Amino acid sequence: MIQTYWSVCNDALCAEDLSKADIENNVLRRANCLAASYGFAHSRISSEIEALTLSVPRKAMKMLGFREKPKIGKGSEVSPSCPT
Repeated sequence: MIQTYWSVCNDALCAEDLSKADIENNVLRRANCLAASYGFAHSRISSEIEALTLSVPRKAMKMLGFREKPKIGKGSEVSPSCPT
């Protein structure tokens, strides 16, 4: 992905005469490369966070002071799920 972005950037720098349409096309191609990189990074970070949070057993979470998610129903109070 980095090589693609770099080549898109160099295409605009190496060209001598760029029309308005060429500049718009180059900007859109750069934006697409950056959006793809952001999406890839976001999915990797999300999967890492999920792996970290799911690997902690319930007993360990209770020992660390985290409470289970509150059950919402009639007459129940909502309490925070983070330690106080």
